[in-house]
Amino acid sequence: MTPLDQQISESRDLFKHLIHRYAWLANTFALLAPMVKDERLKDRFSKSKELWSAASPVARALFNSCVVDACTLVLDNEQEKINPSLRRLVKPFLPQHGRRDPKLLDRLATLYPNNEACRLFREQAEQWVQYLTEDWGQLKKSIPKLEQMRHEWISHYEVERDPVTQQFRDIEWSTLTELYPDLDEVFQIITRLVMYLARLLAYGEIKIQKFERQINRQAEIFWGLRNAKA
Repeated sequence: MTPLDQQISESRDLFKHLIHRYAWLANTFALLAPMVKDERLKDRFSKSKELWSAASPVARALFNSCVVDACTLVLDNEQEKINPSLRRLVKPFLPQHGRRDPKLLDRLATLYPNNEACRLFREQAEQWVQYLTEDWGQLKKSIPKLEQMRHEWISHYEVERDPVTQQFRDIEWSTLTELYPDLDEVFQIITRLVMYLARLLAYGEIKIQKFERQINRQAEIFWGLRNAKA
């Protein structure tokens, strides 16, 4: 096996693990979104303190889970362990010294079952790589926000010392509603990256839209926003 074939084989194996983690993130995010965006559900919570008291910890837990899963999908800084992260899987497709190596795409095209599929892949692969590169650049800009969400909402500090009174006081964090748009932006970019990687690594088209419709429907049923038989 050539070094290029070894690289492709490892990337395809890692993607199988990454897609499972993405599915967990997508399902959790679908449950969280109505609590922030659906006016019917928000109105229901606002009319009942008891209901909101029960729902508030759920919202916090869902948000925390989304942040942790997003960090796991994006970040990969350890050398001794292998995390099937987007950072690791995207790297071979990024331009090196301003140029891309066409050998990777040429070899990936041969994984498709026939000449026509191979030709179609090669015609579209350059554009997919361009989209992948652009989205990865956007995601890199959002990583500090993602890390800040992890530190503010999940760890580590809960109080600080007032410099004037020298008394301890609660730290004023951003609210879930304020942080949600940043999480939503990260999630949408991650979704697109997963879709492009699936195409480029010769797994074909992942039916993202079909999957999203399914999990959103399940979330609406869970929150009582849709009849289960609809």
